[in-house]
Amino acid sequence: MDVDESNLPELRRQLAELPLTGDEVDVLMRHLTDRIIGHFGSETFDVWQAKWGLHRFGAEELAALSLVKLAPLLAALPEGTVAALAQDGSLATPVTFPWESGY
Repeated sequence: MDVDESNLPELRRQLAELPLTGDEVDVLMRHLTDRIIGHFGSETFDVWQAKWGLHRFGAEELAALSLVKLAPLLAALPEGTVAALAQDGSLATPVTFPWESGY
C-alpha cells in the first residue's frame, strides 16, 4: 500500500496562510515530523476510514495537519518566538532515543 498524500497539497496551502515565516513553518514541520517518527517508530500510519477503507498517511502529513490545527495558538505567539526557540536549540534538534544516553 502506498502512502496516500492526497491531503498534502491542501495542507501546504493552509500552512502558507499561517502567521509565521516560511522558515519558521519549516522548523516546526521538521520538529513535529521527527518527534512523530521518534515516538511511534514509524514513518507511515494506516488509518481505516469508514466506507473508503484503509489508507496510509506519512508522518509529514500528520505534522502538517497538526500545525494547521494549531493555527489559533501559533497566531497568538509573539513574533519571532519559533525562530528564537530554534536558535536556542529547543526546536528541530536531533532526536535522542532513551537508550542512547546510557552509553
